[in-house]
Amino acid sequence: MLSRFFWFELLLALALGLVLRPTVAADSPISVRDGAGRHISLARPAERVIALSQGSLDIVQALGGRLVGRPSLTGISLPAELQSLPAVGNAVAPNLEAILAARPDLIIAPAQAHGDVAQRLQVVQATQYLSQARTVDEVVQVIRDIGTLLGRPEQATALGQDLRQELDEVRSGLPATPRPTIFLFGTTQAFLVIAPWTYAGDLLRLAGGQNLAADIVSAYQHDPGYELGFLPLSLEELLVTKPEVICVLSHGDPQAVTTALSAELGSHPAWQELSAVQRGRVHVMPATLFSADPGLNFPQAVRLLSEVLHERQP
Repeated sequence: MLSRFFWFELLLALALGLVLRPTVAADSPISVRDGAGRHISLARPAERVIALSQGSLDIVQALGGRLVGRPSLTGISLPAELQSLPAVGNAVAPNLEAILAARPDLIIAPAQAHGDVAQRLQVVQATQYLSQARTVDEVVQVIRDIGTLLGRPEQATALGQDLRQELDEVRSGLPATPRPTIFLFGTTQAFLVIAPWTYAGDLLRLAGGQNLAADIVSAYQHDPGYELGFLPLSLEELLVTKPEVICVLSHGDPQAVTTALSAELGSHPAWQELSAVQRGRVHVMPATLFSADPGLNFPQAVRLLSEVLHERQP
């Protein structure tokens, strides 16, 4: 029979946090499930990390992980310590020679790389973590996963909590009634409508927007882009929704896109029927904030959306 003294010592240890503490020892196996549904295991925390996207690059840097390679990015300003890292391509076109030279033990890439690119990366013989996030909650989970793989779970938990707190502050005071909105990808001449089950769709919901695409996308459930949430609605279908605000996600310089967009809208009578166009409530959103591979910037994205949806002051 166990003595009373034993139970007293055990309770005291628990109270002091001396047992069952969720730490990661250097020699203990580490395991997470990635965005492709695979179990990813490491014998010890990753010490040489390559990030193949902006989002994962930001997360690893924020958690204090050691980066030995960064994605090849255009039009994005990086801090000097990241700019000096070897550019190793991206998830669509990784530079295998540069990746091999960096000798990584962990490669982080978007789950969209699952397939041909993921197969090509296997020659590197480094663990691959494929990230996927279609909601803010899933972004926070990706942060936790990467923190676990780096041996920094407590830092990852704290980072996720800080971001959620920032998001809560952004959302405080939003109107109770969502703003009827359509979110487009592309241009007014060739566009896709962004569905509610995408990352951008979740940001729109959090910013107090009513995604009008939800009422008309069911007819496209057999379309190849349905699962991804980017649907080719016609202009006629779009006009029926009568959005109060139109947000346009487009790659390229936002100012140049805005200028071209204004010219297109002004020359097309059908677009002029919409109150959003008549009232000047068509807004170009920067792709860096609404990427399919998000990182730490979802509070800023929701802030920007809330400003254009509800005409809030920055």
